[in-house]
Formats: sequence, structure tokens, C-alpha cells
Amino acid sequence: MKKFMYPVLAVLCGASISIMVYFNTALSLYAGGGVSFMANQLTGIIVISAIMACFPHNPVVNKPVKEKAPWWMWFGGLFGIPSIAFNTISTLNIGISLTVSATILGSALFAFIYDLVGFMGYPKRPFDIRKLGTLLLSFAGLAIMAMDGLSVSAEDVPYILLALSAGALTNTQQVYNSVFGKKKGTFFSARNNVITGFASGVVFYFILYTSETVAGVKAIPTVPFITLVGGGIFGSALVILSNTVYPHLPVVYASLLLAAGQIITSIIIDWLGTGYIAWNTVLGAALIVLGMAVNLVIDAMDDKKRRAVSGRL
Repeated sequence: MKKFMYPVLAVLCGASISIMVYFNTALSLYAGGGVSFMANQLTGIIVISAIMACFPHNPVVNKPVKEKAPWWMWFGGLFGIPSIAFNTISTLNIGISLTVSATILGSALFAFIYDLVGFMGYPKRPFDIRKLGTLLLSFAGLAIMAMDGLSVSAEDVPYILLALSAGALTNTQQVYNSVFGKKKGTFFSARNNVITGFASGVVFYFILYTSETVAGVKAIPTVPFITLVGGGIFGSALVILSNTVYPHLPVVYASLLLAAGQIITSIIIDWLGTGYIAWNTVLGAALIVLGMAVNLVIDAMDDKKRRAVSGRL
């Protein structure tokens, strides 16, 4: 049962991304991107700290024995600003469909590499030729998602590379925080992520975009409460879920399941807002989910064989 629990949590993790982005975009229309980012992080600090305070003796929420972590593992939130910047620049120049597709592809490619090399102490997972078909099916789904009447020119290549980099940064941040979470606890890691993210956001936006940020802060009283805190609530869920999922799944499959959840939720949000559903997005998401489902079946068969062998010894 646990084997299927983590894939479901990975899909919910992806769903949290789409809902978070929806609220962050709505807030940025009121107060600007900088205030939206900082409000997201500050809400996360409050929500996660409150949960930890309410359940001080729960071993899931507050790890009883915390291990030492090297100094460089305390700065997971620093990945947020460049990731958002790369996504924004890419979206403005090549559109949302191609940006999302390239971001997911960048995340999946780096996840595949991380599994092969055992990034940040994760167990190395040698490539299983039987799973080549599941990976190809999932990548075909990503390619179909990008097929929306788009034509890619040489001028688009730098922005596609930026989107790929954003995906790589996102995946790296999730692995980074999950490793920190194994040492300090899932919720402790999530809180540390939003604390460092908020601190870096304050320095970055107030120094480089002072007038825009001050104007955004003044606009906060006009923002509906759910719009102000919604992104931070689902952002907190995202970090907690990813910290839980990544230690239990190969990084590449966690990333693709997360992408499927993100895409499916985005389809629902778009349909609720516009009444329109893009066929290529639905088909692409279906192929990603199918590829991962076949992979889970292969893993379940392998586990059954291992248990049978160990039972005979």
C-alpha cells in the first residue's frame, strides 16, 4: 500500500504547484511579483511554525532527534528567486505552453541524471532497460503538450534554455530540501526553506526594485485575504509533500508524477476559468500518467519476486 501512497502524494505535490501559481499570479496583479513572492514565503513561515507548535511531540511534525547538517544545506530558499525569474523571462518571450513544457523536461532530465549518479547521497539507481518504454512514453507526453500550433525559431533557443534551467533548479531544490529534511525533519526543512526564501526576497526586491516593492506593500490592504495567503498555504504543502515523497521514489519518477499532477490541475483551473481544454495537454498528461503506472507495476512485480526469493532462503 505504501508503494502507491508516495506516487499519489507526488501527484498532489504537483497539484499544489498549480494552485500556488494561480494564487501567486492573482496576488501579483494587485501588488507585483516581488510582494507576491515574499507574501508566499511569509505565509509559509506562519503556517508551518503554527503546525509545529501545535504538535510539539508528534515525531512526523517534529523529528525527535535531529542530525547535524553542513552549513550549505541551510539555504534551500535561495533557489526560488532565479527559478521564478527564469520562468518569467521565458514566458514573456516564448509563451506559457512552451515554457511549462521545457521546465518540466528540464526537471525530468536532471532527475534522471541525479538517479544515475546518486546526487546528494541518494541511492544510485542503475537504469533498467525494461523501464525505457515508460520513460519514452512520459517524454512523448511532454512533447505533445508543447504541440499547440507553436513554431520554434533560433531566437527562441536562449529562452528555452532558461526554462530548462528553471526546471533543473526546481528539481535540485526539491532534492536539496528533502535531504535536509531527512536530517532535521520534514517540517523543519520546509520552514527553513521559506525562511531563507523570505530573507533573500526582502534583500533582492527591496534593493533592486525598491519603488515597485514599496508600492506593492502599500497595495496589500486592497488584496482579498484568500488571495494574500493562498499561495503560501499551498506553497507550504508543496515543500512538505516533496520532502516526504522524494526519499521514497526515484527522482525521475517523482518529478514526472509531480508534472502530471501539475498539468492535470492546470487543465481543471483553465477549464473552470475559460471553459476551454487543450486536447494536446490532456493527451500529454494521460501519457505521462500511463508511463508512470506501467513503471509502478514493474516495481510491484520486482518486489513480489524479491519477497518470494527471500522466503525460500
